[in-house]
Amino acid sequence: MGDVDALKVAKRRVYKNIIVLGLAFLLNFSSYITAQALQSSINLEEGLGTTGLAVLYGVFVVSNLFLPKFCIRNFGCNYTIAISFIGYAAFAAANLYATWWTIILGATLCGLSAGPLWTSQSTYVTQIGRAYSSDSGELCEDVYTSIINVLAGAIGGNIASSVLLANVDNTTYVPVTELVRCGADFCPADYNATNDHLTRPPQETIQILMVIFIALNILSSILVIVFLDKIDYDKKEESSKAHPWENNEKTPLMNSENKRNETRNNSAASFDYDVSGHFKVRPGNDCDSSVKVVITANDHTEKAGIDVIPEEKVTSSGKLTGSVKALSTKVGNEDQIKLSWAERLRPELLIATVKLMIDVRLMLIIPLSLLSGMLHGFSTAELTQSYVGCREGIWMVGYIAMAAGVAATLVSMAIGKIKSVARGVSFITAIVMSAASLILALVWKDLHAELYILFIISCLVGAGDTALEMGLSTTLGIQFIDHNEAAFANLKLWQSVGSAVTFAYSTYVCMYIKLYIMLAVLAVGTVCIILLEIINWRNRRSYKML
Repeated sequence: MGDVDALKVAKRRVYKNIIVLGLAFLLNFSSYITAQALQSSINLEEGLGTTGLAVLYGVFVVSNLFLPKFCIRNFGCNYTIAISFIGYAAFAAANLYATWWTIILGATLCGLSAGPLWTSQSTYVTQIGRAYSSDSGELCEDVYTSIINVLAGAIGGNIASSVLLANVDNTTYVPVTELVRCGADFCPADYNATNDHLTRPPQETIQILMVIFIALNILSSILVIVFLDKIDYDKKEESSKAHPWENNEKTPLMNSENKRNETRNNSAASFDYDVSGHFKVRPGNDCDSSVKVVITANDHTEKAGIDVIPEEKVTSSGKLTGSVKALSTKVGNEDQIKLSWAERLRPELLIATVKLMIDVRLMLIIPLSLLSGMLHGFSTAELTQSYVGCREGIWMVGYIAMAAGVAATLVSMAIGKIKSVARGVSFITAIVMSAASLILALVWKDLHAELYILFIISCLVGAGDTALEMGLSTTLGIQFIDHNEAAFANLKLWQSVGSAVTFAYSTYVCMYIKLYIMLAVLAVGTVCIILLEIINWRNRRSYKML
């Protein structure tokens, strides 16, 4: 098989896995997003729905720090994703009979599943993109953009499919005295049950919806187990093949552990070096670790189990040019490679995540990560309750969510086509649309106006949130290429914090105050992301001058 044919096969397999993963997320989040969007309306009494969501995202923060590394190491990305989908089914099951203990229990199980799910998904997609980029020569950023575009479109599309499940009829008349309390002036703490638009649908209708949701969660889990190619972190294959997908092998090239093993067996690099300097040698394109080599004037080289032999002698200029080969790599006892359960349970991702927080680049990304979570909370709880449910009724929630899904899909596809400046376009789109949606929601007082205003707000929120998610994911995947898991864990951590805080104060704070808070976070995040781009530009400029 020629190189061109091999690349075609690799590309087909990459997109096959992305389609399978996207379809699985489509099914799973068709269930979850609809159930989540209805919480603030169907479980309005005493703030049960929003409290459950606050617990869910609070647990998400904890699970995101402690569980992903453990789950990925022991179960692999595939089974971690599949098992996590079952955790989402528990949230739907809790709504079959909504009480405080069922909702809190279901939210806790879903939150525990969310951390490993999103880290596994991000790790899987990033490694697929990096592997194909390495083989094809395409820029990693181009691959990340196209892949995340597919997933963002799928997740946006699943909201559109949810309308078929959330169409609960509730078209009663509400007096003007109640409508004026909707929108930005809606205060859940002062709410009374005189607005029939927010009356809970019949229990039988809710149970039918939740049974369908549970079936979708289970189907998505089966889809991943059966059709998604595996990445086995613990499998240590030694192969000299150019591509492991030949001969129907299922373990992709992007496996980090396999890269390290391949490096131990065949490591070579050509470069110019000083006679007595310390150098980092990266045998592969994306090797996770580096080797420090010490070369002295008498050609003696030593470094903890690695022998390096220069091909040429020192020249009169004090330099020598050649290649070095690692003849032996002593990694210690096999028991040190196979980690014990105690070692596997160590919160390594927590440590890596916290360490990464002191990186200035990540600090500058945190405000927009928080905003992403807050926008998610706004679109799934605040908008559906304060604007849609209060003004039109719960039956309209699905249609408004459909508009957001369509807008998100179109925006993600459009941004993905502009490959050369995709990150910049993502952030500009996110900032402009998010600001427009929040300002419009704040100033719109005439709720007797045409219904299309609600659709415009929903579309702006959906498009802005999706563009922001694409920009953040792509930026982290490129900025922290050697620390993907910790970087994506930080993203989900701060998104979860934003969502949890939004849901936590949802019952106690009026809508206009929430809008001002989000606008303030947006302003800070915009300044920070501009500073990050300036830092990156200066670093690239300095590198070119060397």
